[in-house]
Amino acid sequence: MKNILYPGFVCLALLLPFGPADAQTEKELRDRRQASEKARRDEQRSRDQAISEATRSFSEYGRGLEADYKEKLRELDTQFELRQVALKADQDAKTAGAEAEIQKKLSALLMRGDAQWTPDRLKDIERQARAHSDELFRIRKEAAAIAHKEKMAVEARKHALLDEMDQKVMSKAASLGLTKDYPPILATPIGGALGKPEEQWNQREEQNVARLKERNAKTVSRFRNGAKLRAWERQNLDEDFRLAWEEKRELHELESRQSLFGSLVLQAGEGKEADRQALMDRIAEMNKEQQLIRIKYDRIRKENAIKRREESRKLAGACLARPQAPKAPLGPPPPPPPPP
Repeated sequence: MKNILYPGFVCLALLLPFGPADAQTEKELRDRRQASEKARRDEQRSRDQAISEATRSFSEYGRGLEADYKEKLRELDTQFELRQVALKADQDAKTAGAEAEIQKKLSALLMRGDAQWTPDRLKDIERQARAHSDELFRIRKEAAAIAHKEKMAVEARKHALLDEMDQKVMSKAASLGLTKDYPPILATPIGGALGKPEEQWNQREEQNVARLKERNAKTVSRFRNGAKLRAWERQNLDEDFRLAWEEKRELHELESRQSLFGSLVLQAGEGKEADRQALMDRIAEMNKEQQLIRIKYDRIRKENAIKRREESRKLAGACLARPQAPKAPLGPPPPPPPPP
């Protein structure tokens, strides 16, 4: 009889609801999960507050340091401006003397009234005038090169001061914890495995720390990448100087010939309308060539400006990679609904 009744009692026991002990276990797990979530929220708030205070302190320190170094940079600029005035005066005096000598030679060349305006004579006059003009251009370019060299030396000294400032600022950022990676505040399994709320928390927290890293990188990028950006700017100054004098050289060759032919037009006397018209035609052609040269170099400068804009953004750290995780709002997930 006992053997017959025993299986029935087992089935009946399995169908009965859990007892008080099982309910107590579920309540304890729920309380532990809620306490763990509260602790994570508190830790997250403390971390975010510490980062905000560090960022504010870093910004104040950077502004103060920049103000100090701004005065040092202004002193260098003032010294350079004074040096530039004296240098320009010396170079202008040399250039004026050379221009006077060349003008005398050109005048003597053009005032030969007894000579015939033959094609051979025009070529000879043009050759000699070009030689004199090239010499004057060489003197002007050398003067400009000296001034440019002085400017680049001052820029190098200014950039050395800014490099020193950047190092101090980055040391401050490191001491405030703005250059480190923040470990995520993750939920751990309670009761054997992570629930859906805990999994959502962990996913959002991974995104939070990625955004914190990106934000801090942008905060310090101007100082971290400053040396590279300034070296790049000095290269651009050298390139701009070279490009400007390439354009001036091409224009100079035309302008010197144009000036010569203008003088020859005035020298042509009565009965030489054919010669005058031929000279005017050549001047018109040279005007067209000048316009084409200016268009060419204007295009080069505009293309350089576009390329440099993108290069500057990259060097300054403006193109930081964003996290590839799916988009989600910042902050922890909402608390789970209360148990029934």
